[in-house]
Amino acid sequence: MKFLDLYRTPAPQKVFSTGDIAKEWGTFNYANRVNWQDKGYILKLRNTWYACPESIRTDADVFVLANRLYGPSYISLESALRYYNWIPDMVFSITSITTLKSARWKTAAGHFSCRSIHPRFFFGYREVNIQGTRFTIAEPEKTLLLAQKLYAAGNRPRAKGRDFFDIVFLFSLGYKPDYAYLEARMGAGTPDLLRQAVLETLGSIDLDRLAEDVRPFLFSSSEVRKVRYFKKFWEQAAL
Repeated sequence: MKFLDLYRTPAPQKVFSTGDIAKEWGTFNYANRVNWQDKGYILKLRNTWYACPESIRTDADVFVLANRLYGPSYISLESALRYYNWIPDMVFSITSITTLKSARWKTAAGHFSCRSIHPRFFFGYREVNIQGTRFTIAEPEKTLLLAQKLYAAGNRPRAKGRDFFDIVFLFSLGYKPDYAYLEARMGAGTPDLLRQAVLETLGSIDLDRLAEDVRPFLFSSSEVRKVRYFKKFWEQAAL
């Protein structure tokens, strides 16, 4: 088998595993893999996953790698915000969400990280097709989830412990408030204004009662601390 045979195969053009090779060529000589790496024809990404350097030219190509390296997963957090041009910052690590364990890789094609999330939060993503390059990424609305939770926590007719639990959880995943949304909805367009607005809301909320309300829905009863001590968390949270 020649390298061009592999490169011209549609399925594994951008990223492929030894399993993909075995399906296409059952008699493949795996010594070729080492030779191709030495010659720079292919890049080793992790374990049995590889990519062809010539096929990694755009952000979309790198997103495909992220999707296939660790799944189920989808592009999210800072990477999704940058994709939608909602933050000006350059993103130096491709960040995804997964229901598997959190993981991180430094590869020749870039840095990749996957943050674990409970299956009930694994929604709000879509497939994007850019000239035949397909990848999954958080929908624009998903990137607003933390801001929406912050607004809901202080504006429901009856406060819910789940809102405060989810806020702590989303911060732990690296979500950041969308201040444009918060300015429009509650006049809290800066970190200081947001912190003060939530603290004022907490003045009329019984967090102990909300912690007990949410207890039956938690996997571990010890997690009620996220609600009971939310005020202390909020006073110190990096906004």
